[in-house]
Amino acid sequence: SQSFIEVNYGQVTDNLPPPAATASLLKSTAIRKVRLYGANGAIIKALANIGIVIGAANGNIPTLASNPNTATQWMNSNVLPYYPARNITLITVGNEVMTSMDQGLISQLLRTIRNVQNALNSVVGHWV
Repeated sequence: SQSFIEVNYGQVTDNLPPPAATASLLKSTAIRKVRLYGANGAIIKALANIGIVIGAANGNIPTLASNPNTATQWMNSNVLPYYPARNITLITVGNEVMTSMDQGLISQLLRTIRNVQNALNSVVGHWV
């Protein structure tokens, strides 16, 4: 097994370089996996040949929890268009939800995970 470095790619900031420039920088290093805290199509497209962890953002949790169809739509919009052309290795839900002390998010987290998992299961035929 080959070792690698993984980075988190936050997008809530100013003056981020364009996705292609970031991808080029990452490819010039030993970084082989990137975690996105949201699903940004331009970034996903730029990250060819790098393992990608796509996250459903905290702001998505209420709608993903409330309606299973929304989770399927999220999967169809944010994952399927890029797979298998991009190396999507994992899908996450939320970021530091349990330590946020936001009882609204915490109470919806498990339902969101279930809905996202069920949505993934419903589209898994597209992945094989």
